[in-house]
Amino acid sequence: MLSDARLDDLMSESLYMRQLVTRLETLRENPKTDQEERLYSFLGHYRLLTMAERYHLFCFSCFYMREEE
Repeated sequence: MLSDARLDDLMSESLYMRQLVTRLETLRENPKTDQEERLYSFLGHYRLLTMAERYHLFCFSCFYMREEE
């Protein structure tokens, strides 16, 4: 089984999750638009997910994006 740090590395390297992982550090900014408000809400929930839940979301996003192509 992969360590939590390695899973974070794998997820942050993904094109689909990179923006989310990067934005987790910028939640101190005030949202300026409705879209930003929704993103901040999602990221707030994302921070509370366990590593297993994050990995499941990562796998789902990769599968979903592949289906779109």
